[in-house]
This record gives sequence, structure tokens and C-alpha cells, in this order.
Amino acid sequence: MKLFVSHLDSANQFFIAEWNETLVVLSLILLFIVFVSTKKSPPNRHPQDNQGFILRESTVALKGIAILFLFIGHFSIKCVDKPCMFEFAGMWAVVVFLFCSGIGISKTYGLNLAKPGFLHRRLLKLFAPTLFVVILFYSLDFLLLGKTYALQGFLLNCLGLFSFAGPNPALWFVTFIMYQYLLFFLLSKLNASVKTKVIWLCSISVCTAVSITIIPLLRSHFEMWCQYSIVFPASVTVGYFRIPIKKWVSKLFHLSPVLFLLLVVASLVIFYFDPFWDTVRNFPYPYSVLDKLLTLFRPLYLIAALIGIAYCLDNFNRESRFLSFLGKYSFEMYLLHMPLMVSYDFILFRKPLYAFFLVFIASILVLGYGLNRISEATNQLFAKIVGGLLS
Repeated sequence: MKLFVSHLDSANQFFIAEWNETLVVLSLILLFIVFVSTKKSPPNRHPQDNQGFILRESTVALKGIAILFLFIGHFSIKCVDKPCMFEFAGMWAVVVFLFCSGIGISKTYGLNLAKPGFLHRRLLKLFAPTLFVVILFYSLDFLLLGKTYALQGFLLNCLGLFSFAGPNPALWFVTFIMYQYLLFFLLSKLNASVKTKVIWLCSISVCTAVSITIIPLLRSHFEMWCQYSIVFPASVTVGYFRIPIKKWVSKLFHLSPVLFLLLVVASLVIFYFDPFWDTVRNFPYPYSVLDKLLTLFRPLYLIAALIGIAYCLDNFNRESRFLSFLGKYSFEMYLLHMPLMVSYDFILFRKPLYAFFLVFIASILVLGYGLNRISEATNQLFAKIVGGLLS
């Protein structure tokens, strides 16, 4: 009896017909779980101040939805023998994660002078679970697959620097978000208005994408950054202008809920509709970099839809405990899922697929919870040691 299979071997890929059938059953089951786990929100959920737009509970729910899309998307693109409509769901998920992160940081700090502990806390929150995951999957790759890697790559990964080489390609996101946090922190130190800082944040992010596009060395390591470069600064901007945005969205919703819904759906369709973006990419521009720049702004359509969806979640007065739990541990689940899904699949190759996909989600959630607890305990111990040395 096989303990695990590796979907890196094309012979172990799933047939598209089986996956399509599984998606239907899986979607119905997940919708049922979301429905039965939905309860009335606590009475103090809606604060009366101007923070009451795109609430934390809403962003946690969005991250819960995103992690499910991430699993479906990465399974579709890594473990299925032919393309399917959800193979880019991982991209949708990353946009949601960056949107929620940008909104949260903007609401907390507003690009004013970030406190000295800002960067330290953010990096520690990323570093501890990432380090554990790096050590885990380098070890499993060696023990289960017999793979070895250069020491230099391992050490760079331990420092949070990732490209696509290594046992866990999904960790490129860690380096990317660290870069965005560093930009945010440095720009917060500028002696300038918040609007000026927002413009600088957006401009530097676009320039970063352009640099990666035109410099082969950067492109070979950080090409994935380009399609997401505008998301974090755009989300910070939404967070900064949340009061007028909330007024505009609320006015539109009360004027015509149908029009509001149509605009949200239209934004999602434009974002998703590949033939439109293929046309944009293939247009004969005078400069080849222009096609990359225009597609760089593709995620803005999803951000527009997320603003509308978040507004509805804010006012729904209901919370799904299932989505909240997934969202709370979504980062740890992100770190863990890829190798356990693709490189050494202990669960998903069993039948029926829809049942074991649910088992996989539950298993990664439990592992993510454990990783979160271990990481927090490690950070507390580290803080205690450092505090003792400095006292």
C-alpha cells in the first residue's frame, strides 16, 4: 500500500473529468459547511468610529475564502493533467491576502510615522513560521524524495529570501511581502503628507515591476512579483481613503443594489476574462514593456470587487466560524500546503477525491494551528531572552 505519491511525476496527475466532478461536489459541501457555521455577529462588531469599513472580521472571512481558492487553484495547476477554469485561483487568493494586509496596516498606521516595533513585529510574525517550514520541507525532500539542494539556497531561505528553486516554491510570497512592509516602513519616515507617501508607495512598486521586467537577472528570480506589485500599495490607498470610499459605496448601494451588484460582478468578470487580457498583451505597442505595465493593473478590478464584497460582509451581521477559523490561520496554511499537496501527497491520491480533499483541508488547518502556536511561543521566548539581555 502506497504511503504517498508525488504529483511531480506526470503519471500521478488526476484526470480533468474526475477533478471537474469533484469540484461540483466539493463546492456544495463547502457551501453547506459555511452555511451551518454562520452565526449572528457579536453586538460590538461594528464600531462607531471611521474604522468601521472593511472590518477585521470581514478581512478574516475573505482570507478564509482565499485559502480555499488557493488550494483549489494550486491543485488544478499542479495535480491535474489538463487546464481548467480554476487554475488561476491561486492568483485570486494572493490578491485577497495582499488586499487584506494592505487594508489592515493602513487602518492601523495610516502611513504616519510607524512605531519602531512595527517592522520588528511584522518580520517576526513572518520569520518564525517560515523558518520552521523551510527546515521541515528541506528535510522531507531529502528523506522522502532523495533531493538535495545547495547550502547557499538553504541559508538564504532561512533568512526569508526565496525565488522558485527549493522544496516550496510558494514561499516567494514571503520575500515579496517583506519587501512591501519594508517600503511601507521607510516611507512612513518621510517628512511628507500621507497622500505624498501613498503616491511614492505606488510609484516605487510600479518601478519595481518595470525593473524586474527589463532586467533578466531580476526577472529570473522575482518575475512572480510583477503581477502583484500594485496590489499592496493600492490596498493601502483604499485603507487611507476609506471614509470617502465608504460614503460612495454606501450611496451607490442604497441608490440601486442591482447596479451595485452588477458593478461587482462586472469587475470580477473583467479581472477573470483572459481573452481580454490576451488582447491587451498582444497589442502592437511601440515599447514591449507597455504590455506588462498594462496587465500590471489587472488586479485593480479584483480590488474594486473586494471593496464591494467587504461592504456587504460588514453589513451582513453574520459570521461564518468556519471561514473565520480558516482566515485566522491562513498564512500558516499557505506556508504548509504546496509540498504536502504536490511533492508528497499523503491524502489526496485516495478515493473518493472530494472526501479526501476535505480531509486535506482539515489536516492543513490543524497543522497550521500547530505551527501558529509554536511560532508564537518561539517569538515570546525570543522576546523574553532579548529583554533579559537588555535589562
